[in-house]
Amino acid sequence: MTRPETHASRAAHVKATWGKRCDILLFMSTEKDNSLPTVKLNVQEGPDFLWRKTRTAFRYVHRHYIDRADWFLKADDDT
Repeated sequence: MTRPETHASRAAHVKATWGKRCDILLFMSTEKDNSLPTVKLNVQEGPDFLWRKTRTAFRYVHRHYIDRADWFLKADDDT
């Protein structure tokens, strides 16, 4: 999970460091960013919408990746 304001300052560093060790690395955000790349979620940004953003991300993973991995780890860009 990331947000547009932290794509370059946090998410890019996840991609460059521990994210390289993941077989599949997905960045979920409310805006598209081809440099990561991100999956654009159709939810509002902000602390009041964190659960909706998380639920939408898990639905996306379930629909598109459920048979491609044995397990999944949800982490934020500041993890």
